Amino acid sequence: MYKLIIYCLILIAYQSPVLNAQRSFDKDEFEQITEGRDYSESTKQVTQSNNRNNNSSPFRINNDTLKVIAYILVATLLIFIIYILVRNLLKEGRSRVRKIKDPTLQDLDERPMETDLESYLLQAIAENDYRLAFRIRYLMLIRTLHEMELIQWRKEKTNHDYLTEMSAHSAYRDFKGRTILFDRLWYGLQPISQEAYKLEETYFNNLQKELNKS
Repeated sequence: MYKLIIYCLILIAYQSPVLNAQRSFDKDEFEQITEGRDYSESTKQVTQSNNRNNNSSPFRINNDTLKVIAYILVATLLIFIIYILVRNLLKEGRSRVRKIKDPTLQDLDERPMETDLESYLLQAIAENDYRLAFRIRYLMLIRTLHEMELIQWRKEKTNHDYLTEMSAHSAYRDFKGRTILFDRLWYGLQPISQEAYKLEETYFNNLQKELNKS
């Protein structure tokens, strides 16, 4: 019922004389109103005005300005890249110096023939770590034997292998004594006192002299 009433109201409004009068505004009436008027000049004036506004815009950028901006961006990028490279080089240099100043047990295990064993030894003695100091003295002995071509150092070799290579040498007995003590101290985790280390240091020095004579 409500739908029917709404439909009737819409139909009455559509047939209203006011609406019909608005719809009757046709082409002939529009031509009568606009007769004699020339809109082309107004259009040209508006177009010219817009062009002047565009040309006089304070934000207009020419090609030279774009080139300058591009050069600045490229220069900034290059400076940033150089800064990163220099910073990384300085950081790497400081890292190398730190490794030299702070020796680690890993260096002793990985590169005993290339490591500054003397610096390691001084640090161990300064810290009263005589067990580590004995180990370093033993590695210095292994390095000496390797340089004299009495043994061939290899990371995978054991002390027993070095004893076998030294079995025919006159210094075999002293070398065997230092090797047995090294195994007890380092692998057996036995401590060593300062007095005992100084005594063993004498044995190392005597063995070094004997090797130099041969």
